[in-house]
Amino acid sequence: MVLKDKQGREIDVGTYIIYPSTGTIGEVLDIKNEDGADWVLIEVDELTRLWYNVDFIEVTDKSNKKQKVQSKDDLSNEEKLQDQLSRRFDTDLNTDGGVGGG
Repeated sequence: MVLKDKQGREIDVGTYIIYPSTGTIGEVLDIKNEDGADWVLIEVDELTRLWYNVDFIEVTDKSNKKQKVQSKDDLSNEEKLQDQLSRRFDTDLNTDGGVGGG
């Protein structure tokens, strides 16, 4: 089965595609035809796989896929944020009863 994107470029297993509406990019893992519509299953990341109708996708290059890399600065900023949140929301538990509206 030969599928083509909306620009007429061939899609096969292993092709990278983009869904322009959201910018989602992934590698084609599977292809199917269901009820007259052609679909591709893409792997976005290790946990996410999505089906897309070929009428709404475009072939792209693997280099366009963003790689998530966490730098030391990112970790430092994350630790600072966690510290700020824990200090801001640090509450003492006590036995005071709340006052109800009833």
